Amino acid sequence: MTEPQWTDEMLTRLIDEGSLASLAEHANDPWLKVRLRATTTKVRMFPTYVKAQVYAYVLRDRFKYTPASREAFLVRHVLPNSGVIAASIANLYRDDQITNAANSIYSHLKADPAAMEAMIAEVKSLIDQPQNTPRRL
Repeated sequence: MTEPQWTDEMLTRLIDEGSLASLAEHANDPWLKVRLRATTTKVRMFPTYVKAQVYAYVLRDRFKYTPASREAFLVRHVLPNSGVIAASIANLYRDDQITNAANSIYSHLKADPAAMEAMIAEVKSLIDQPQNTPRRL
């Protein structure tokens, strides 16, 4: 039996969707298709919260953002409808699962300079995006 070929796009899709439904299109067995569509991962927003916490670490360490600045960034770019959650993540604490996952990812980023530079570039591109909200005079 040959090993399945997983692309980064497919794996990212699985994480972002929070379910295994996207794998169902590749299954031949009808019962397996139904089971894949019904299987969800832990929490749909979990990967978003972890990514937000990693962004908060990058903003703290590389861009020297304050907690208020990190919160504004997270609300604008990552968690637009979750101000309270963005505030707790910006203060670098949400809960143990999110913090542990983010710490693990961030330590891997620090160990791999190319990956860290890619993450910094990603955050920088979000910082450089023009703000489309009208300003009060």
